[in-house]
Amino acid sequence: MGLPKLVAKLSDMNSTSRFKFEEEKNTDWWSYDSWLKKHPSALDRFPTIMSKAEGKKIAVFLDYDGTLSPIVSDPDIAHMTDEMRSVVHEVGCCFPTSIISGRSRDKLDNIYYA
Repeated sequence: MGLPKLVAKLSDMNSTSRFKFEEEKNTDWWSYDSWLKKHPSALDRFPTIMSKAEGKKIAVFLDYDGTLSPIVSDPDIAHMTDEMRSVVHEVGCCFPTSIISGRSRDKLDNIYYA
């Protein structure tokens, strides 16, 4: 998967997570949109970020709990979906990528863990 398709897929997943946020937290869109204005998604500005990063080495750091996997009461059942695992692998093929977590997880070969 090329970088443009990967960005489209990530944006699509980001839209899905917005729906899950509203559904799971029982919040309204206004509240989330208000929060998002103060904390914009890098995916919405990806072309700008890439143009400013031209000629520079990019590294990606991803949080595990609540970002790559849902937040759950039992940490042992916090797992990435197969779709998320695939996307993280693709990101790792494009950029040096690290997953930050306080717990041990199944590993992907091309990803660093901390």
